[in-house]
Amino acid sequence: MNPAFEQLLTDPRLLGVFNEDAKSCVMQVWLLEYKSKQETSIRWLYGRALPADYSAGRWTGSINGKAMVLTEQSSLRILPFTAFISTTALRLFSECLSAGMSLLEASDQAGIQVDSKLAGVLGAAAFGSDVCIRPIMHLPTRDYYRFVSKRLSPSSYGSYDSGALTRLSKESLFLDFGVDNAGTIARSVCDALDADTGLDFAVLDAWRLGDFEFLCAPSLNESERSKYRLKTKGDFASVQILEPFTNVPCKLLVVLKSFSDGCLQSTHIATVEKDVALPFEVRFHIDTFKEQIATAVTLEVFSQPEDSSEAFLCLQTGNFFVRTMNMEMRVHQSMRIEGKTDWLAKQVPARAKGQLEDAKAIQRSSTPSRSVIGGHKDDPWVDVNRGIAESLALLLPKKSSARFFPKLSDSEGMSRLQLVAWLRETFSAHPDAQIAWFDPFIEDVGIDLLHRIGTFAGDYVMFTSEKQAKADGVASSSDSDQQQRIKNLLQKCNEWGSSSFGNVHLRVIALPANKLHDRMVLIRSRKGIPLAGYQVSNSIQMANENHPLLVTPIPSDILPAIFTYMDDIIDATFHSQPETDMAEKVLFDSRTQAKQEVQVHTECTSLLDLPRAGDVFAWWLELDELRGLSGANLAEVSNGLGLIEGEEICESKFENVPEKLWEKGFDLEPFHDAWDAMGELLASVPAGELYRFEGAQLTPELEHSLLRHLDPNRRNSLLPSGASRRFIDLDYYFSLSLHEHLKTGDDPERTFSYAPSEVEYGDYYAIVLLWLKSPTVLAKWLRDQVKNWPIGEKTEDASLLRQRALITTTLRHICSYPYLGSKTACIRALLSESCPITQWMGLHILKSELDEGKSGLDILDELNVFPTDVRTKILCWLINEANYQESDSLSLLVERLTLMIETPLRDTDLKEILDPVRGRLGRLHHITPWILEALLVPMLERGVIKPAQVATQWLGDLTAQWLPGLKGDHLSFRFISDGAFTDELAILFGFLEEGEQKPLVTELQRVFAKSARIIRVPLATQVSWTSYSRAHQVNLWIYSLALRMKVFAVHSVEESLSSLLEDCSGLMNRLSPSYRDALGNEELIKYSMGDPEQLRSHRLLKVIEEAVKEE
Repeated sequence: MNPAFEQLLTDPRLLGVFNEDAKSCVMQVWLLEYKSKQETSIRWLYGRALPADYSAGRWTGSINGKAMVLTEQSSLRILPFTAFISTTALRLFSECLSAGMSLLEASDQAGIQVDSKLAGVLGAAAFGSDVCIRPIMHLPTRDYYRFVSKRLSPSSYGSYDSGALTRLSKESLFLDFGVDNAGTIARSVCDALDADTGLDFAVLDAWRLGDFEFLCAPSLNESERSKYRLKTKGDFASVQILEPFTNVPCKLLVVLKSFSDGCLQSTHIATVEKDVALPFEVRFHIDTFKEQIATAVTLEVFSQPEDSSEAFLCLQTGNFFVRTMNMEMRVHQSMRIEGKTDWLAKQVPARAKGQLEDAKAIQRSSTPSRSVIGGHKDDPWVDVNRGIAESLALLLPKKSSARFFPKLSDSEGMSRLQLVAWLRETFSAHPDAQIAWFDPFIEDVGIDLLHRIGTFAGDYVMFTSEKQAKADGVASSSDSDQQQRIKNLLQKCNEWGSSSFGNVHLRVIALPANKLHDRMVLIRSRKGIPLAGYQVSNSIQMANENHPLLVTPIPSDILPAIFTYMDDIIDATFHSQPETDMAEKVLFDSRTQAKQEVQVHTECTSLLDLPRAGDVFAWWLELDELRGLSGANLAEVSNGLGLIEGEEICESKFENVPEKLWEKGFDLEPFHDAWDAMGELLASVPAGELYRFEGAQLTPELEHSLLRHLDPNRRNSLLPSGASRRFIDLDYYFSLSLHEHLKTGDDPERTFSYAPSEVEYGDYYAIVLLWLKSPTVLAKWLRDQVKNWPIGEKTEDASLLRQRALITTTLRHICSYPYLGSKTACIRALLSESCPITQWMGLHILKSELDEGKSGLDILDELNVFPTDVRTKILCWLINEANYQESDSLSLLVERLTLMIETPLRDTDLKEILDPVRGRLGRLHHITPWILEALLVPMLERGVIKPAQVATQWLGDLTAQWLPGLKGDHLSFRFISDGAFTDELAILFGFLEEGEQKPLVTELQRVFAKSARIIRVPLATQVSWTSYSRAHQVNLWIYSLALRMKVFAVHSVEESLSSLLEDCSGLMNRLSPSYRDALGNEELIKYSMGDPEQLRSHRLLKVIEEAVKEE
C-alpha cells in the first residue's frame, strides 16, 4: 500500500469514514458515459465519502438518465451512484480503487452489493492507477470564506477535514474529447454536479473534479447535526459545545473574532478543558457586538491532543451581520388589455405560455412598494467606505458579458422571449434612469415593447432615421414608405397615450440618415453619469426572424466616449437647423402630447352645430320655427326664444324628457342623425338623468330603432372619437367559460370599471335607455355581439372599432349602473342569455343583492335558468362569497344547496362542490376553517356524504400544499387556519372504520418518504437549503397530524401511526438546534408540541357526532 494512502487511512481526523469499528458512512460517485459511433467509454468525474447514520451495503443509482446529444454520432450522460456502507467496506473499496481495480471489482472485494443493472457500468469504470494522495487539509465554510480562498468546505454549515485520491491525468478530463466538444461537455458536467451537490464546479470547486474525496466535519455528527451553537446578540456572546468535537477527549481552544468591513477589530480566546461536562457554554463580552459596530464574526475551534504542541482545526466558520433588509411588494391589477404582440408569440411553444404572459406584462400594471428595514448609524464609516467604493465601481466598473439570441427556428421559438426578458431586466435595473434607444429603422413594435417594459420614473428617448428600410438594414428612398413607418410609429405612441396606462415618459426624435447607423441602448442616471450601454445587432421588429440578434454590452470604460459622440450628433442636428425645423425633428413628446389630447377633447363640436339640432329642439319644445336650423341660425333663434343663456343651453327648459318619448317614441326621420343630436342634447341638460323617470317604458318601435342605431355596421354611423386605443382584451374575457370567470376571483365591476364613453352620445344614450327600460333587449343584443366577435382577428376596420367601442361601453355601463331600473329584471336579463360574460355579471349583481340583504332568497329562483349541476356550482360559489363577506345569507344558501342534493354524492361530485368554495389561495380553508361545519355537516346529517369522503378531501388538500413545498415552493402554517384545518382532519379520522383509516395513513407514509429522501441526501443543506427546510416543515406537519390521528385510531392502525411517528422523530433529531428557528415556522413548531388529547373535548367532535347519528 502507498505509505501516503496508509497515513490517510489511519489519520484520526478521518476516523469518521475509515473507522475500523464498522461505523456507517455514505459514498457518492459521478461517472461520465460518452457514446460515439466507435466506442462507449465510462469516466470518473468525482466521488466523495462522508459519515452517515445508517448503512444499506449496496449501490443505488440510475443508468437511464436523459442523454445529451453532442453530434449525430455522439452523446453523453451523467450517471450518479450512492452507497450507504460501513467504514470498513469503504477502507477496502478505496484500497482496491487506488490499485487500479474497476468499481465493480472494488465493490466485490469490499462486500458492497451491485444490482445486475448497474454491473455493466461499474465494471467499465475505474479510477485509474495514475494516483497521488492529497493530504488532509481543513476546509472553511463556504459562505464567508469564499472571498478568502477557493479551497472551501462542501457545506456552508460546517467546515470539513478533507483528504483525497487525485488522478494525475485529470487536467485532460475534458480536452480528451476534442476542442469542439470539450466546452459543451464541461458545462453539462458542471451543471449536473452543481445540481446534485449544491457546489460550484465551474469556479470554486473545479479543483475537486477527478478526485475521490474523503470528508469529515468535526463540528457535525453522523446525522449532519451541529455540535455547537453560536450566539452573538445580547449582553454577551457565547459558544455552546453540545457534543465532543474529537474522537478522544482533547482540550479545545475557542477563538472568536470581530470584524468591521473586513478589518479585524478584536480577538477573544477561551479554553475548554477536555474533561468538562457537555453541553458547556463559553461566554465572551465583546463590546463591538453590543454596540452593533461589527459587520462580521468568525469562529475557530482548535483541538490540542495531550502532550502535543500541535493543534488541529475542528471548526472554521464565519458570518456577516445583516445590517439592512430591502423589501419590495407589488400589487397587481387584474385588468387585461389587448396589444400587438403577435411578433412575440410567433413560434413560442405551448409549454412557454407562462413565459409569454410574463413577457407581455405591462410593468406599470403593478404598483411597487419598497421599504428598508434596519440600518446602523453607529458605524457610519462602513457605509461611507462602501459608498465611495461603489461610486468608483460605477466610474471604473468591470467589463460585462454579451448576450446572443439565436433565430426563432434555432431556439424552438424561445429567443424572443429571452430577448424581452433581458430587456425587461435591463430596464427594471434602472427604473429612474434616462434610456436612449438608437435604431434607424424602429417601427411600432419597438414602441409597443418599450411601453410594456418601461417604468413610471424612467425617461425614454427613441432616436430613429429619417429614411425607411425595405429590409433590415437596407435603406429605401420611397417617401410613402417613410411616411407609413413614421405614421405607424406615431399611431402606436398615441394609442398608448390614450390607454389606461398612458405613455411612458417618451420622446421620439428623427436624426439624419447619414448620422445614424448602429442600433444601441444607452443608459445614464439623471445626473448624467453613464450607467450602461448595449449595441444591438438588429432592429427589434425583425429580431430573430432571419438572423440571430447579438447584444454586446459596451465596456464601461469607453461608455462616456460613446455618450459624448452621440450627444455631439444630436447637438449638431439641432443647432444646425432653423428653429422651425427643430420642432419637426421631435416626432413625439409624451409631455406635450398629453396637453394636446386634453385640448382636442375639450374642443368638441357644439350641439348647435349638428345638422339635426334644430329638428330635435323643435320636437322637444314643439316650436316649429326651430325646425331645420343649425349653427349660427339656430343659435340666433334660440337666443331670442330664451333657450340659450350666454353660451350655455338654458337647463330649465330641458329639465324633463317630453312624455311623448315614452308614449309615441322618437318619430323624427331619418332616425339615426336625429338621435345623434338627441344624445348630445341629453348629455347637456338635466333631462339626461334618465333614471329619474321610473314609471315610463319604451315603445316597441323605439326599442327597435335604438337597436338598429347600435348596429356596428350601420352606414353613416359616428365613429368613436377620443376613445381609448389601448383596448381591454375582449378576446380573453369572451373565451372564458362561466366556471372560469368565477374561478378567477375577479369582479366585473373592477374589470370593466367606469371610464369616459368610447362612443358618441347617441350610441351611449341608446345603451342607457335600453338597459334602464328594456334590459332583456340589451342583454340579447350584447349576447349577439359577443357571439359574433371575431376572436383572434387583429384588423381594425371602422366596423370592428365601432363594435369594440359599443361592447366595451355597454359592459362598463352595466357594471357601473347594475340596476337603475328593475333589479330582478336586470339580473334575469343577464342570466337568461347563454353568454358566460353576461351571466358572470348577473351573478355578481345577484351576489351583491344577497350580501347587502336588499332582496330575499326568492331572488335565487332566477338561477333556475341553469342546469342542476351548474346551479349547484353557482350556489357553492355564492356560499363562498357569502362567507367571505360575512353575509347573513350564508346559512340559507347552504340550506338551499343541501335540499337540492337528494342522492348520495360520489367522490367526484363532492370534489366539484368543494372546488368553488376554495379560498383565494385555492385551499379548503380560509383565514379560519368554516366549510366542514357550515357546509358539509348539514350534508352529513342528510346522509348524502360520508365522513371518509370528507377526510379524503381534507388530506388531499394538505398534500396539495406539502408536495409543492418539497419541490421548494413556499409553505406556510398558521395556527388559526392550517392548524385548525389539520385538527378537523384528525377529528374526522375518528369517525372512520379501520378500512377507511388505513388508506389515509398510507398516504401520510408516502409523503413522509418523499420528505425523508430529501433530508437524508448527503449534505442536503448544501444541495438545497430551501428544499431541506421545506422537507423538515412537511415532516413536522405530518408528525403533528399523525400524533392527533393516533388519539382516534383503531388498534391496528395505531401501530402504523406509532411507527410513522418514530420515523418522523428520527428526521426531526437530524435538525440542528441552532437551525430550528431558521425554518421560519414558529407556529408549526408550537403546534407540534400541543397536547393531542385536547381534541377529545373539541366542540366539532360533538357536532359531527350528532350529524352522523341523525343520518
